[in-house]
Amino acid sequence: MDRIIPHFEEYPVLSGKWKDFMAFREVCFLMLDQKHRTPEGLKEIFSLISQMNPSGKRKYDPKEIKI
Repeated sequence: MDRIIPHFEEYPVLSGKWKDFMAFREVCFLMLDQKHRTPEGLKEIFSLISQMNPSGKRKYDPKEIKI
């Protein structure tokens, strides 16, 4: 929150990773607000992370995640 997010806000990435960074940033702020402690907040976080790095190896089926 104090180093990574301000760094990339000041020096944004110039590739498709910007969208991933914005999702990461949103997850960080949700966790800062303790939203990860509620089922609704966890669903929102999982929704955001499922959109990140679509070409990556790790894929999670939303049906497999039990909240």
